[in-house]
Amino acid sequence: MRPDTEAGARLPEGEARSIVKLRQTIGMLSRRLALVGLVLSVGLVAMAAFVILELRTKQLLDAKRELMTLNTVLAEETARAMQSVDLVVDTIVASLSKDGPPTGEGLASLAGDRGFHEGLKAKIAGIPQLDAVSVVGADGRLVTFSRFLPIPAIDLSDRDYFAHLRDTEVTGSYVTEPVQNRGTGTWTIYLARRLVGPDGRFVGLVLGAIDLRYFDSFYRSLKLGGRSAISLWRQDGTLLTREPAIAGVGRQFRIKAFTPDLVASQGGYYEVSDAMDGVHRFVATRAVTGYPMVVNVSRARDDILHDWRNQAILGAGATVLCIAAILGILWTLARQARANIARAQAVLAREDAVRAREAAEAQLRQSQKMEAVGQLAGGIAHDFNNLLNVVIANLDWLERHLAHEPALLARVKDALGGAERAAETTHLLLSFARNEPLSVAPTDVNDLILRFAKLLRSTLGGQIRMELELSPDVPNLTLDANQLENALLNLAVNARDAMPAGGSLTIATRAVATATQTVQVTIAVSDTGPGMSDEVIARAFDPFFTTKPVGKGTGLGLNQVLRFAQQAGGSASIESRPGEGTTVQLVFPVSAPESSRMAA
Repeated sequence: MRPDTEAGARLPEGEARSIVKLRQTIGMLSRRLALVGLVLSVGLVAMAAFVILELRTKQLLDAKRELMTLNTVLAEETARAMQSVDLVVDTIVASLSKDGPPTGEGLASLAGDRGFHEGLKAKIAGIPQLDAVSVVGADGRLVTFSRFLPIPAIDLSDRDYFAHLRDTEVTGSYVTEPVQNRGTGTWTIYLARRLVGPDGRFVGLVLGAIDLRYFDSFYRSLKLGGRSAISLWRQDGTLLTREPAIAGVGRQFRIKAFTPDLVASQGGYYEVSDAMDGVHRFVATRAVTGYPMVVNVSRARDDILHDWRNQAILGAGATVLCIAAILGILWTLARQARANIARAQAVLAREDAVRAREAAEAQLRQSQKMEAVGQLAGGIAHDFNNLLNVVIANLDWLERHLAHEPALLARVKDALGGAERAAETTHLLLSFARNEPLSVAPTDVNDLILRFAKLLRSTLGGQIRMELELSPDVPNLTLDANQLENALLNLAVNARDAMPAGGSLTIATRAVATATQTVQVTIAVSDTGPGMSDEVIARAFDPFFTTKPVGKGTGLGLNQVLRFAQQAGGSASIESRPGEGTTVQLVFPVSAPESSRMAA
């Protein structure tokens, strides 16, 4: 019976080995099939994505080329239109100055002069954008006008452009802001020339009135279609006209076309996600040569990419079909092994469940261990706090009974301060153990700094001189005094490390009234160290960022200072320049009662 028993014992072991081997074989086959499918799928997706992105890039580049070409043509056409008006105005100025600089009396003599009036009408004939020309006297009244004779009593002295040209020495042509006709509501800009008499004084203006409807009609005739737009601007951001029309003619807008870089380069191309009409657009911008004007041509991004989206959908659909076909073939190849794969997966799942249970049990044990550590820390802090209470009580007794011994009394006070700070530390530890909030109370900032200065001086060492500039009108702040001490200590240590050869550290406080009738307290910590660059300042408050050598700093000090200031409802900032030292400024709001006291 013994041999049979041995044979029966070996059979399950052989089956187990077969199951393991089968599982390994099936697993390897499945992995290879999956790898082949993954490689083919990723290759197809990558190729499709590359083609789609290339098509998108080409579509955007084509649109950019078209917009910039059209923009250049429109800017040149606008310049020619303005030059035609400028030539007429220049001719009128020349005729007024043919016998010398014009005078007020000479301009006044033009009133009622039919020959001069007819000459003005002849000059504007055939120039559709030029609605009228006129001569204005020094008092702002029309002297002669191409549109009417006799001249109507029109006073332009209340116009902004008249006051500007009267009071400012402007040479050459001046393009005014758009002016809306008070009767018809149409918009006009004036190309103006300043007239100066023999004595250099202002005697009047020659105005060429440019009807902005000319540009509206011209832009509309281009029939760009879709959500394309053409707009004409002054270089100060004032909208002159736009097709299609939009509210805002005559108003200044802050748009990217008038950023310093684009203005300096006289043109460019940019993308804006929220244009004036709320549409995501690509914009070509070009300055009008010789005039303070800018032409913008834009198209909606959705319109530009419309054809590309259709191509992308077709390409993505074809890719999906190819991937589906590949996966279908691979699925067919793996179909015969599914039963064995499922069996192997069941075994693995059972093993995974066992491992998961063991991991959960280990995590529970670790959690219980950490809970015990927290309770132990809390118990130690509690016992240590009881011991400190005894120490503090005896030091209080000594302080009361050693008033006649100044030297001993000073030492007792130092010991009492240290014991109280130790008590605050145990309070923090207890707060950690019990998950309690930190102690927040009204705090006399100046008194805290004066008391804490001794510790700071010992921390700084003999090579660094510390100065206090404490404003006497600083009110109390409601915050955690211990956290403020920690912040000051962090800043002092940073200053000390920045001045290995010595220097000075200044702590200053002051109260500042804000525009909203509230009061803020500023605590500034300044050193005479090497300072910081703008790049370092930008990252100084980032956690784990430090410029100290490896092992000399954690990069958490300034981050802790910032977090404390923000938790107290305030802020922290750095002012520094290389070679000029560093100032870290903490700003805290003052509670309403304290603000009232300051105001009183």
